[in-house]
Amino acid sequence: MIELNADIGEGSPHDAILLNYVRRANIACGLHAGSAQLTAATLRLAAEAGVKLGAHPGYDDRANFGRLPMDLPDLGAAVLNYQVGALAALADMGNAKLDHLKLHGAFYHAANTDEDIAELVLNVARRFDLAVVSMPDTAMHRVCEDAGWPFIREGFADRRYAADGTLVPRHLPQAMLTDPAEVMAQAARLHAAGIQSLCLHGDGPHAPELARMLAAMP
Repeated sequence: MIELNADIGEGSPHDAILLNYVRRANIACGLHAGSAQLTAATLRLAAEAGVKLGAHPGYDDRANFGRLPMDLPDLGAAVLNYQVGALAALADMGNAKLDHLKLHGAFYHAANTDEDIAELVLNVARRFDLAVVSMPDTAMHRVCEDAGWPFIREGFADRRYAADGTLVPRHLPQAMLTDPAEVMAQAARLHAAGIQSLCLHGDGPHAPELARMLAAMP
């Protein structure tokens, strides 16, 4: 069965419900969303649920939820290490261990198109011994593959794909899929194409229902 993952700790009311269905939780690190208190509480909740724990760092741009491109020529490593290091420390306090790294928003897309950024992400993943979760056939995938580093091919059950295989930008009205039948059909296509982990966004009103359906997918 394909595994389900979700980005949590971002203020969604559905986090606790989603943890009943996902096997991988990507926990916001407090810059694009959340706070030290919310991150720590979410980490404890996910650890108690027995799911794989991951760092979900984004740009330091709370006003835009980390979804707008930013130029971080010299600070990218600091921004990543600051967030992942803090989450790793919180996990260690609770006798838990991080498993993977999945970038958020515009940072995620930048690493998928820019090999320099992808290399930066790989260096952080190595420092904390984390697998990288991202879309296949991207710069991030190539960099990890060339380095022999663990890479988890991710697809998006509730995001619309453009013809070139990229995701339709979130600011466009058709970016999200909400029809359960459409979500399930896309999930089946992605699974057949070799996707290893399906992401479901918890901020949608139908997220709990979709999570239940996807978790039961044969």
